[in-house]
Amino acid sequence: IYVCGIEHCVQFLKNVKGVFKVYGVKDGDLVPAGKPILVIEGDYSKVAEYESVIDGILARESSVCNHTKRILKYIKSNQLICMADRADLYLAQPYDGYAAWVGGMRTFTTKAQTELIPNLRGVNVVGTMPHALIQQYGGNLNKALWAYHKTLPKEKLSALIDYHNDVVGDIKKLDKKLCPIIGSIRIDTSIRMRDKSLSNKPEHFGVCKQLVVNARKALDANNMRHTKIIVSSGFTCNKIKDFVKSKVPVDFYGVGASLLKVNVNITGDLVYLN
Repeated sequence: IYVCGIEHCVQFLKNVKGVFKVYGVKDGDLVPAGKPILVIEGDYSKVAEYESVIDGILARESSVCNHTKRILKYIKSNQLICMADRADLYLAQPYDGYAAWVGGMRTFTTKAQTELIPNLRGVNVVGTMPHALIQQYGGNLNKALWAYHKTLPKEKLSALIDYHNDVVGDIKKLDKKLCPIIGSIRIDTSIRMRDKSLSNKPEHFGVCKQLVVNARKALDANNMRHTKIIVSSGFTCNKIKDFVKSKVPVDFYGVGASLLKVNVNITGDLVYLN
């Protein structure tokens, strides 16, 4: 596994009285399963109560790091966006963001996710509009986009295109004056919904391959070949692998909850006595 959380543990242990020596591997190191990654020498009675805390730090951050590493086997780092901010307790964002960064993530959706990253070179914080913003304008995507542009004129416009579950229809309705400045669209269709452009097939729910193909064709027909496609909602490493293998015209993948599933188990043991 790729290890992460060592730095966090070291900082934590600095505040534990009685621990006189701490050493281990570095964050991002690849370590064979079963090998020690962190050694604490000192009075066990002083550190015993923190064993589970240390295990939890290493398990969580190593899992996020490894999920990121696996995804980046199939896409480039500039194609991956960390959208895990809404998938867990907000207090975890700095640690999750750091672990994802160690794994190769370079684009995030909140500044909180970048707080613990030691080197922000090449790191970007981006965002797109929420469904609620479109709702504030009566479901009129064009009005929402103009409001967004007026408020944040220096930001690239990214249109959330699935509000009516009619991606192709909404692309056709985009204001022609807006089209040249729309840098991307985001498709975030719920797995429980089927877009109007799709047939009645089981595989046509959510953000499926055919929906992205339909969106790309609609953009090109609307003189928006410059506009990129972002997909989100339920993307996992396996789904991204499948999309890439099928050459689906996706430019950016937003990944959230699947990054945070803990699948690396860490155990602390007493290996030397006196």
